[in-house]
Amino acid sequence: MPECATPLTVTPEVQFEFKPEGYPCNTRYNGRHRFRKHYYPVVGELRDEGEEFECAKFIDNLSEVKYWVRNLSGPGREDSSFWLQTSTDKFYPDFICQLTDGRQLVVEYKNARDWSNEDSTEKRNLGELWEERSGGRCLFVMPKGIDDLESIRAKIVKTLSRC
Repeated sequence: MPECATPLTVTPEVQFEFKPEGYPCNTRYNGRHRFRKHYYPVVGELRDEGEEFECAKFIDNLSEVKYWVRNLSGPGREDSSFWLQTSTDKFYPDFICQLTDGRQLVVEYKNARDWSNEDSTEKRNLGELWEERSGGRCLFVMPKGIDDLESIRAKIVKTLSRC
């Protein structure tokens, strides 16, 4: 990653804050599965099936996750969502997690087919740079499809051992 004249510093407080008010979701999850650790009473913009749903269930069952939120994307969400600036637009990762040890984990789920395309590569590089510049306070992971969900747990455990 290239260094810059004015180093970028990342802190979780500036990036995303879990606030009791202000979760402006357009649609609500209405499935049978009950999430235990979602920060808000409702989960926004999540279907009740599919790979992102399975990723959300995986995150919800991690003992290292205190709570999490389905990150909302799109224009007008800049103040209530987590995003990183790409070369062309804003990147809104899928899930933001508060870990029990105080760190934040950002998860961008990608199916195996799209994991290595140009857009995903840029997002992964940006997320990794964001993590690197956080001084160990923030983590980023992009699982490579449904068979790679364990990479989320591995990221938490691996980086915990370096603290």
